[in-house]
Amino acid sequence: MTETDKQIVDLLEKEYTTIEVANKLNISLKQLHQRLNLLKAHGLVLIPEINTNGKIRYLKNFVLIRPKTNTQNLKLIDNSFKALLISDLHIGNEKQNLNYLKQIYQLCLDKNIHLIINAGDFIDGPSSKGKKIIADTDKQIQYALKNHPFNEQILNLICFGNHDYDTLQKTGQDIAKTLEYYRPDFISLGYGIGIINVGNDQIIVKHPTAGLPTNKLSNKLILCGHKHKMAFNNKENNFLINIPPLSDLCFHENQKLPGAIIMELFFNRDGIIKEGNFECLTLNKKIITVSENSFEFNFPKEKITEEEILLPPKRKVLTPSDMSQIEKFNNRYRQ
Repeated sequence: MTETDKQIVDLLEKEYTTIEVANKLNISLKQLHQRLNLLKAHGLVLIPEINTNGKIRYLKNFVLIRPKTNTQNLKLIDNSFKALLISDLHIGNEKQNLNYLKQIYQLCLDKNIHLIINAGDFIDGPSSKGKKIIADTDKQIQYALKNHPFNEQILNLICFGNHDYDTLQKTGQDIAKTLEYYRPDFISLGYGIGIINVGNDQIIVKHPTAGLPTNKLSNKLILCGHKHKMAFNNKENNFLINIPPLSDLCFHENQKLPGAIIMELFFNRDGIIKEGNFECLTLNKKIITVSENSFEFNFPKEKITEEEILLPPKRKVLTPSDMSQIEKFNNRYRQ
């Protein structure tokens, strides 16, 4: 954001009308309108409050709208594909380490892997486990855009997590839209849960996120962030893979080092996932393979849509003394 943009956002948060904002900054209403449209295109969520006196205020709305969960389609070139699984970068936290990402990118190039599936908590957001080196969430996003590796041969499919969603709730910054606006290699799978259609089957990418509940799934391969540990689990007719953190936020006894997983999936003639090979990695000064696992799958040929997965977002319960003016407005018109 430019300094003028920051001033605009600050004045909107203080509930000035658009005319008042334009007058204070000595710009025309049309110039303000253009800047607001650009801010929204970059991911800032602004909802207009249109008054009968002909004036407009913009309210940040973090509760009433559930961010879209994207369904992305992958086209199989043959009967298998490889992807690198990562999660929990927590960019902005003192435990971030983008050198791990550089190692991962080099590994992808060495092994001819073109897809990285990221299971969320891309940034640390406004809340944190531990200390931050970058407190401002907008600066966290700017730092990520500048320092995250880029290679024309590698795409990142990202399911955004609870820290990313917390950024949207508390600041109005939609990191999914912002990253996609600036980077051609970042493809959003939405917040909390996303769907990858591949062959005639589906992969679910998930990051448990308070306030974004989902229906129970069955007969799916689920790639899950958030737990900060590596694990494989047959659960409720699903096959669940917990992806370790690609940061130094390693607080589980059995996950002392950051890690990642090389996933290779094989499909039968009907396009259904029949087998998966998973090479589990730890990272420090170099990448080490700690285990290799193969699993057979017998999922039925059935697909699920976003509408069948998603439940309405949970609403925060706030007392009047806890609420900002915006939250009071949202609460009043939510009834």
